[in-house]
Amino acid sequence: MARRQRGVIRTWKAAQGYGFLAPEHGGEEIFVHITAVVAGRHRLGPGSVVVYDLGRDAQQRPRAVNVRVGSGLGTPLRLALLASSLFLIAVGVISWLGLLPAWIVLAYLLLSGFTALVYRFDKRQAVQGQRRVPEATLHLLDALGGWPGALIAQWALHHKTRKVAYQLTFWLLVGLHLLGLAGVVWVVGRF
Repeated sequence: MARRQRGVIRTWKAAQGYGFLAPEHGGEEIFVHITAVVAGRHRLGPGSVVVYDLGRDAQQRPRAVNVRVGSGLGTPLRLALLASSLFLIAVGVISWLGLLPAWIVLAYLLLSGFTALVYRFDKRQAVQGQRRVPEATLHLLDALGGWPGALIAQWALHHKTRKVAYQLTFWLLVGLHLLGLAGVVWVVGRF
């Protein structure tokens, strides 16, 4: 028996009752029809998290069957959004307390947005077989403070999420960045 898979609806044509989903672990998008949805039809649309079995149509093309719309609370993308949001809120509170300059909050927001755009560009280049953004550049942006945007982009685009070495380096850089930020807040708080 095949293992249930998870994915996110990328496009949905409500009037026609079909769309395409992106598998959680990457790969080509998979066709899904409204008749294959066994639970949660009223919530189906772009961004919906679904659990499904992989089937085949008459022409042996892959399609989702036995589709259930999940709450998605535990999905990597939702967790990435939550973690990034909590971090940015915490930086805002720390700034409001006077332990960091106010421009730091704006810098994090801008750098996160820029980093997410660079990840998006790199994903597009990868799909088109074009010249890629060097991983060192992506990691530099992560380390400088763009990691919240990078985290969201990785899971929203299913980009760099399966490369274990990349993820280890990414999380090491996030940890070092957080330690550095904590050090700055500790030093400022003492004076």
